[in-house]
Amino acid sequence: MTEEKLERANSIKSEINECERALRNDIKGVFYTEKDLYMPSREYINISLDVEVNEKIKDIIRERLEELKKEFEEL
Repeated sequence: MTEEKLERANSIKSEINECERALRNDIKGVFYTEKDLYMPSREYINISLDVEVNEKIKDIIRERLEELKKEFEEL
């Protein structure tokens, strides 16, 4: 395996771990920063979510997890 592929494999494995960790927990909210063309915000803003949104986000994470696992296997 080349060094580039090894780095990519490590990156994918890290992302897989993060996805699996997120799926073990409830997602209570989302953090974001405001995009301002003139003055980027360094402040994080939190939005609380309800149970339905929590499940939708987990579905997206599950999809991403499957993509990552496939990509990891292909390496």
